[in-house]
Amino acid sequence: MAGEIAVLPLVFGAREIAALFSVANLVLLRHRIRVEDQALAQRRGE
Repeated sequence: MAGEIAVLPLVFGAREIAALFSVANLVLLRHRIRVEDQALAQRRGE
């Protein structure tokens, strides 16, 4: 999915949008990983 976010706008020559969406996806993905790690740690009793 990360590839699609970067490549699809590039097909249409929208470099700025590709960069912006890639950065936004990275930020959201990092947040999601932290939240999921916390939830799993609670289930494991850590």
